[in-house]
Amino acid sequence: MHPLLDSLDQLVTDLDRVLSSGGLAGQTDAGRMEVLRTAGEALRRVEAVIVEAVASTDQRFSDGFGCRSLNELLQRVLRLDAPGPRES
Repeated sequence: MHPLLDSLDQLVTDLDRVLSSGGLAGQTDAGRMEVLRTAGEALRRVEAVIVEAVASTDQRFSDGFGCRSLNELLQRVLRLDAPGPRES
């Protein structure tokens, strides 16, 4: 049991349920705005989890997963195009 992963897995399950429920189509304009606002709040927190996970790694982290750089690892694991993640 890993509480952090369990919480993230539950979040993914909940989002899948939201997407498959068909409830988004039935929203009023005001309801859609609330959905967008709340989704933005969730997105910022998910991005913060990614930033914290990356910040807690060392320089050789990506080597252990067969990647040349942290940028390549992020592209692969987050399924992003090359312009997405950037190391600073």
